[in-house]
Amino acid sequence: MHAPQVSPNITAALELVSRGLRVFPCNAKKQPILKGSWKEIASNSAFAVQAHWGQHPDALPALHLGAHGLLVI
Repeated sequence: MHAPQVSPNITAALELVSRGLRVFPCNAKKQPILKGSWKEIASNSAFAVQAHWGQHPDALPALHLGAHGLLVI
């Protein structure tokens, strides 16, 4: 019997939250998947990440850069 494979996307999301960054799930078009404000959904909780990616295992992790004073140019 094989252990279930863990999505590399949830692994990446969990690594980001372990560093204190707030993440939220998005699709391949870089659009938030969950309803509501992505700014409010973004979390640095491993529990929240596991719940979000449990519902959307193929979701890509996106960062709430503004919450950390970061900007991408």
